[in-house]
Amino acid sequence: MSGGVLECDIGNTCCKWRLRSDDGEIISRGVTSFEEHFSGLPFSAENVESVKVATVAKSEIKSCFQQVLEAAGVEPIFAKTTVYCQGVSNAYGERYADLGVDRWLAVIAAYQKVQGAVLVLDCGTALKADLVDATGQHLGGYITPGPNLMKESLLSGTGKVRFDEESFAYGLGFGQSTAAAVGGGITSALVGGAKEAVAQARRRIPEEFAILLTGGGAIKLDEYIKEDFELVPELVLDGLQWLIP
Repeated sequence: MSGGVLECDIGNTCCKWRLRSDDGEIISRGVTSFEEHFSGLPFSAENVESVKVATVAKSEIKSCFQQVLEAAGVEPIFAKTTVYCQGVSNAYGERYADLGVDRWLAVIAAYQKVQGAVLVLDCGTALKADLVDATGQHLGGYITPGPNLMKESLLSGTGKVRFDEESFAYGLGFGQSTAAAVGGGITSALVGGAKEAVAQARRRIPEEFAILLTGGGAIKLDEYIKEDFELVPELVLDGLQWLIP
């Protein structure tokens, strides 16, 4: 294959990727960890024409990624948040660049997919909610710690909240062990945040709107949110084609 496009979504914990042919067909996809130094990425100067990247990772992770690509003779193109793209206007106004590029890509892709009002719920390292109205105006959103961050904050910020990782599980029932209580507390916090985002969206937008779920969080919100939604696992990657033609 020649002329392929490698799309990468580098988050705070891993890199999700997919390889497209020059006619847009998805050839392969996967996930690689930072500890592997991105060794799972299927690229070389021979089979990849361009690399499109969305990243909110720490600077040292981004630098490592650039070094790996440079060694392979490939030049990446990093997505940047803009004021406007493909019918969507950034809610942050003059401070548009402060909006995380992952959120920006997700709302662009969501609006293009729905062609109307849409709420994006993204559960990853953080739980993010973003709302776009029918005219393409981004109305802002929420950011709250995701499941792993909540767990880590309890372990690092307390002296007595300790549990066996093997006994930990997410769920909405009242826990009868520390592990179950933490799992239930995290689940209830995230589900409550997601449901409030839906309620806030209904207060802001009188007409019907779509709900898209995405993200690789350990908790699957679709199991708990009793709403009409669509699961779109690669929404951030989908946005790259619109932000970086």
